[in-house]
Amino acid sequence: MRGRGGQEEQHWHYMRPFFEPLLPYIEADGTEEVCVTSGGEVFRHHHGGIEQVDVYMPPDNVHALMRYLSSHLFQGLSEKEPLITGTLPYVGWRFSGQLPPVVKQPCFALRVPARSVIPLSHLIERGNISESRAAFLKDALLKNRMNVLVGGATGSGKTTAINSLMGEVVSSLQSVEKILVMEDTQEISISYPYVENFLTTEWTSMRQLVKHSLRQTPHRIVLGEVRDGEMVLDLLSILTSGHGGSISTIHASSARDIPYRLQELVSTEGKQAPMSLIVRAVQVYVYMRKKKVEEVLVAKYVPDTREVQFERID
Repeated sequence: MRGRGGQEEQHWHYMRPFFEPLLPYIEADGTEEVCVTSGGEVFRHHHGGIEQVDVYMPPDNVHALMRYLSSHLFQGLSEKEPLITGTLPYVGWRFSGQLPPVVKQPCFALRVPARSVIPLSHLIERGNISESRAAFLKDALLKNRMNVLVGGATGSGKTTAINSLMGEVVSSLQSVEKILVMEDTQEISISYPYVENFLTTEWTSMRQLVKHSLRQTPHRIVLGEVRDGEMVLDLLSILTSGHGGSISTIHASSARDIPYRLQELVSTEGKQAPMSLIVRAVQVYVYMRKKKVEEVLVAKYVPDTREVQFERID
């Protein structure tokens, strides 16, 4: 009987020809995303920026690709269902595509997981983070077991930073610890013997994974992107139940904005999260822009004034 891995490899065997023109760019070192516009132009996002590549993908080819993928991702695709998203089997690429009428012609974006973790020392050398901030964040996670939330826009380098920081942490552990990673799509990569990666599915929600994870006695938890109020509540539950030295990401416009963003997301669920609880759960807030750590703040809640004080780390 063919196992799941064998089935995924077979699916990829039939899927690969659709991506053939793009493979040199998808598989190139440093590639983070490859996008095909509605005009058929192809752009490659990588560690150094964005470049247009010398490939043209006709709309009919893109449409055929998306129709093939929709059958394997068990999603409808038509004028009434013009959006498709999912993780491709075997290769783990995250696909997000659109059909008319929401766009003029079929187009898509393909997010490529990192093939290797960039060492924190390399991020320092490239100017993505200062040496003093890198040292502070390492100590905050490793020695002081502070919880860290990394904010920024899509593609700002949040996952790269987490991979590098956690790589530094696990290489410096003095005793064995159990680490759990929970994500919607596998992007976080930690090279460590005692790490388990949990992924949500169509039938298993992040909330279910969080509840299940607490029965696994983890020392640290790495939670993928916090997207809604329910996930914020899950995050607060995890981080106030003895799992110091954990880390997660969120979309935000500044480090100072992050705790208030958490409050805002919870309010959309018709619930409230006191700022005192948020700051007790997450002490360090990092903001990234264009692959660079622009802000690192340590938060402290002042009960007398009910305000949050921030200490800037340079």
